[in-house]
Amino acid sequence: MEYQHGGDIYTNQVELDYSANLNPLGLPEGVRTAYIRAADRCSVYPDSRCLALRSKLAAFHRIDRENVICGNGAAELIFLIVQARRPKRALLIAPSFLEYEQALKNGGCEISWFDLKEEEGFALSVPELTAHVKREAAAGQRPDMVFLCNPNNPTGLAVERAELLPFLEYCEECGIVCVLDECFVEFLDEPECFSVMEELRSGRFSRLFILKAFTKIYAMAGVRDYSGPGTSGGHGRQQTAVECLRSRPGGRGGGSPGTGVCGPDERTGKPGEKSPDGADGGTGVFCLSFQGKLHIFQGPAVREGRGAGNAQPL
Repeated sequence: MEYQHGGDIYTNQVELDYSANLNPLGLPEGVRTAYIRAADRCSVYPDSRCLALRSKLAAFHRIDRENVICGNGAAELIFLIVQARRPKRALLIAPSFLEYEQALKNGGCEISWFDLKEEEGFALSVPELTAHVKREAAAGQRPDMVFLCNPNNPTGLAVERAELLPFLEYCEECGIVCVLDECFVEFLDEPECFSVMEELRSGRFSRLFILKAFTKIYAMAGVRDYSGPGTSGGHGRQQTAVECLRSRPGGRGGGSPGTGVCGPDERTGKPGEKSPDGADGGTGVFCLSFQGKLHIFQGPAVREGRGAGNAQPL
């Protein structure tokens, strides 16, 4: 598979890199100091379960630690979600982040497209998107998974939380997994008006996955802290992110329900059982990544005349 991520200043000799959008203020001084101090511990293996970081993030976002998964890049988590859920059919917005398409194709998934309109400034109309999915469902082509990016990449346009909720409710009712990429939401003036973290926090949605990143807001693209996300299972064994993402009762992946990320049973709608390690079901999964970049495209993004798959970053 061809590497198409932004920030490749090694293959492409450039003076200014517009393919990776990071905080222009650069790395916070406190983070820089912490990494200098951490150099003294380079001989020590990192915590494979990332317990301290997940605990801090869980406290910050006011969610259970068992619902936090750390990964070595947003792209890795995107591929893991597809690998774990194994959707047969998925819906993508065009144009949007090209690695959604790569991950789905890698998993042998059939892809359908909802095209944003140039005459409307490539703005996403949630009512039109919902109507589109309903038409597909009526034709027997309902997607198993939908990827949304808010703010969208590469358009930079955002949809307010209140506008997104009806679509998320429809996905929940129909059993559609919604992966919501919020890697750039912190750049907005009022991110709380656009993020759906509150819905994850309340346990309202069990098929919602939120992607976030340190990379952009903290300008940390070159830091590769941790790989191999996991959580502790009921018997003390390490459990990979793939197993965690599979582990809802009735889930397509077929994993065990006792892992701390189980939600309502897809067959009965009843709440998930309480996991052995004390985490209640019905809260979805919050995915935190260390890396992932926005592509800036030259001219309209084109995927065989439709989307972003063949568009090349500057």
